[in-house]
Amino acid sequence: MKLNRICILGALLLAASCAKEAKTSSNEQSRQYIEAWVEKNYPQYEKTELGAYILEESASDGAVYDGQTYVFVNYTVSSMTGQISQTTSAKIAQQLGSYSKSSYYGPKVWYTANGNLTAGLDEVLKGIRIGQTRKVLIPGWLQTNKRYDDADGYFYDTDGGTTVIYELTLEDATNDITAYEIATIEKFNREQFGQLDSLSYGFYYKELKAPDNTDKFPDDTTVYINYTGRTLDGKVFDTTIRDTAKKYDLYSASAAYKPIKIVWGEKSEDIKMYTSSSSEGSTPITGFQKILWEMKENGRSVGIFISDLGYGSSGSGKAITAYAPLLFEIELTQKPE
Repeated sequence: MKLNRICILGALLLAASCAKEAKTSSNEQSRQYIEAWVEKNYPQYEKTELGAYILEESASDGAVYDGQTYVFVNYTVSSMTGQISQTTSAKIAQQLGSYSKSSYYGPKVWYTANGNLTAGLDEVLKGIRIGQTRKVLIPGWLQTNKRYDDADGYFYDTDGGTTVIYELTLEDATNDITAYEIATIEKFNREQFGQLDSLSYGFYYKELKAPDNTDKFPDDTTVYINYTGRTLDGKVFDTTIRDTAKKYDLYSASAAYKPIKIVWGEKSEDIKMYTSSSSEGSTPITGFQKILWEMKENGRSVGIFISDLGYGSSGSGKAITAYAPLLFEIELTQKPE
């Protein structure tokens, strides 16, 4: 029995050794190719501690990134052959023929804590300044969320992933994303509306058209609304208005484009929206509920709110990025015929 255990242990050790050798062999071939390619194309490169390659970088007198939890980045990702797979640039998307009016272009927010970024992206950010652009080659073995003590740990213990090149600009960084959103909203308010009223933390509201009366709707009241939702850069991502949908490439021939049914509740969280034939209705996002709750008969209002009252850290579709404050203009109107 002891002999069998020894044999099994030996087999396991041999298998582990073979697996490690396979990884090393694959990564070694990639490393040799990368080093030759970099030497030829970017001879002034700088190699980072973990083995990424800074190919180019611009000058900047902005503050050095100091490990803030949230970073705002514009970036383009490509292969070593120059094939672009991702971009936040509208101009590049237009050149590629992939541009869409209904998609968001501009800085994305990355959450940097708890190994959320790959080891390679952590390397890209080390020592970068606000406003600085870096072009960095990230080897496949750094495309992992695991963390090792040194470069050898990644090279020998990580399966070779896809090597990519990031051209990245650090636009800003913060440890308090909510405070950052509120500062963004308040600046937008001053420039666009002359200041909306802050009714609660992160929620801003303004009446654009006086209602017919000032009575609150009783529970179970049915009303009808038209609305348009925008991000603060002016991008429309949802609307019940046909002409607006066409203007922003949101139009769908199957959509009705008419006022939708809203049923009131005892409190804002109980409001239901009926956008289809479903008899149960759906619950709007919190910020949308809060705008409706302030409205009265035949009024028109605008509300802006932080992402905690919207789609948070996940965003929604291609139009609403993570941590995006949203603006909705809502009008209470007549029941459609």
